[in-house]
Amino acid sequence: MELYASALLYAIPFFTLLIIIELIGGRIKNGNSKFFSNFDTISSLSSGFTNTLRDVIGLGVLSLIAYPFVLKHLNIFNVGNHWYAYVLAAICLDFAGYWMHRVMHGVNYFWNSHVIHHSSERYTLGCALRQSFTPEITIYGLFLIPAAILGIPVEVFALVVPIHLFAQFWYHTELIGNLGFIEWILVTPQQHSIHHAINKEYLDKNFSQIFSIWDRLFGTYQPLIEGVKPVYGVTRPPRTWNPFKIGLYHLWQLTKDAWRTKSWSDKFTIWFRPLGWRPKDVEEQYPLAKIEDVYTYKEYTTEPSLFFTVWAWIQLVTTLLLLTFLFYQIGFINKSSSELLLANKNGEMIGYNLALYVGYILFNIYAYTSVMDREKVGGVLMTVSSAVGYYILFGITKGTWFNLNDIIPFGTVLLTAIFAFSGIGALFITSKKGDKSPAIANR
Repeated sequence: MELYASALLYAIPFFTLLIIIELIGGRIKNGNSKFFSNFDTISSLSSGFTNTLRDVIGLGVLSLIAYPFVLKHLNIFNVGNHWYAYVLAAICLDFAGYWMHRVMHGVNYFWNSHVIHHSSERYTLGCALRQSFTPEITIYGLFLIPAAILGIPVEVFALVVPIHLFAQFWYHTELIGNLGFIEWILVTPQQHSIHHAINKEYLDKNFSQIFSIWDRLFGTYQPLIEGVKPVYGVTRPPRTWNPFKIGLYHLWQLTKDAWRTKSWSDKFTIWFRPLGWRPKDVEEQYPLAKIEDVYTYKEYTTEPSLFFTVWAWIQLVTTLLLLTFLFYQIGFINKSSSELLLANKNGEMIGYNLALYVGYILFNIYAYTSVMDREKVGGVLMTVSSAVGYYILFGITKGTWFNLNDIIPFGTVLLTAIFAFSGIGALFITSKKGDKSPAIANR
């Protein structure tokens, strides 16, 4: 837990710097075009925060077919821990990633952990950080059988997996066009932008993650078509900035469909049917609209004022700083707990203070993104969030916020002011009338 948190201390500033560079580059290249959206970016980064917190406390991925199990029973060769084992691991991992990616796009249940990544209606580096906050059940190990046969050690994958994941960040941008011969070797921004598009010409194409060869081998490669500009998002958009609602709306729809159908077989099989499949009786009685014409579809927006926009960015930056401080002090925060609550998947005990800190950040994200959606309840939630913040600051840590002042002079004074500004600002924003894009028909 602490080792992963330490790695994030380096990763977060690096990703943040790249996003700022992209923003500046996009403004220079595209001027005042629709390249960038404040609220879309805030929603994307907030989603990344929830995913990070999930992984830090060890509630990430549960593999139904774990690699150590496959390795134990199918190992024929033994490549050991030599340099070429890492090369083979990267190739095998990318092969597995390609097929797991296709499963996510092809099966109702598995789409739930991936839909949030596709939900952004912009294609920027922030979109790369849109990841699920819910614990995932995966069959990734099934596609690592070639690695198991080769006898690639688990510890080799322990190093390759995070590198493989971080290497998928850079190509989530429209600022980089065709890269020539590199397009034949690696997944590029242009190739992956097509994967995120909902144009009928591009839907469910380009599943590769690092090496583009898999799409060419298995018939899913699609180049950019001249005159067909990619339109991003999902065909049944969630119409919200709230990452929790985005991450659960597909699962909630499946649950409702399973409950409503009269067919007992459909109640159990809907989860593993092709993506988008619904029981016939439910489809007839509860139709769902989807985007038919991508070129006339109106993107989701809440038309924020300048104050609203500044307020939202202050929420994001504050959350980022609190998150970074958590990673820096995670050992101290956990050990300072008066009691232990539960063990994560690695058997490490999670203390009361750590659980409260994580819970506060997650609740705060839900609250300020609810305000971004112009929901009246958002103002109330932000007021509660500020009250919880004051409780942690003065009730739990006796005015120190886990020794924040040792890192940032007058840090607790700043936090006190931010909590007040956040709550009062939220009540002011939600008391005003504002425009909000309506949901598409029949949703």
